[in-house]
Amino acid sequence: MRMKLPLAAVLVMLAAGTAGAAQDPPAQEPPAAPDPLFVRLTFYPTASLSRYDYNNDLDLFEVRVYAEVRRGSQEGPPAADARVTAFAQKLDFLEDHFEKRVLFDKDKLPAELDVEISAPGRPVIRERHPLPAWLVISDPRPSVIGTGADLLVRWRFDRFPSPVDIRAYDFKTGREILS
Repeated sequence: MRMKLPLAAVLVMLAAGTAGAAQDPPAQEPPAAPDPLFVRLTFYPTASLSRYDYNNDLDLFEVRVYAEVRRGSQEGPPAADARVTAFAQKLDFLEDHFEKRVLFDKDKLPAELDVEISAPGRPVIRERHPLPAWLVISDPRPSVIGTGADLLVRWRFDRFPSPVDIRAYDFKTGREILS
């Protein structure tokens, strides 16, 4: 008889534990999905290749980055509280979009754009995009070119050939000499 009592107690305890475990936990509502976020990203490398600018020979290599971030759709209100970075630099918010001109050294031109967009209550968006190409001018070196003289222009591409527009200006008058 002594054996039956502990065995019965064990069976009762197991039955109580199993009954409690069989109950479903209270249903939790899934977190609400954040409102859609419309993002339009425009970026392009730009090389301003000055060959004679009143003794100020500057070759500026930059990537211009523009980001339109809107709530709901492309007609929605701008997400001015978002934070947009490109090349780890924060873009400035201007009226209804973000923009930044990021300068680079001629010897350290990036091959990709890395962008990060964060808005309150939303996961961070991180993306990498290849840049098309960089054009680096090699000739002419800085000089004053006489009127009517030929203008020899040489350049190299860093990744693959691309179309090129060449325009020469008279810096004193602002008049275009060659296109």
